[in-house]
Amino acid sequence: MHVPLGDAPTNACADDSVFEPNQTLGTAWPTPVGASVDSIAIAGLAICPASDTDHFRVTLSTPRSLVAIASWDSGVPVKLSILDSTGSSIGDAIAMGMHATRICLALPAGSSYPIVQTGNNTTNNYRLELALVASCN
Repeated sequence: MHVPLGDAPTNACADDSVFEPNQTLGTAWPTPVGASVDSIAIAGLAICPASDTDHFRVTLSTPRSLVAIASWDSGVPVKLSILDSTGSSIGDAIAMGMHATRICLALPAGSSYPIVQTGNNTTNNYRLELALVASCN
């Protein structure tokens, strides 16, 4: 599944209001990954204002492995992590070149939360890809 929202002009925050509010586990945007699709790519997301953290929810009926990739065209890097249902970090993405980070984790059944932030009180636009895979090997 691909949700094209378009990219914002350079130095402007993308309008990702369709996914807001999503600043907490309780308001995380419920992705269809695991429920009705195995993957999704979302363009036109933004960490804006600078204090923003975007939360997304993946709910699995059985344990599965998830690949998450956050990418951006320019500006400060975004930080991608996955939280468990208590809000504890269960993994942080690693750099994949100059403009992307990637994480692959074996997740238990239930809800897990990919989150994106800049981590340094700045704004940036980004894309997020989530995909269920056979394994992280």
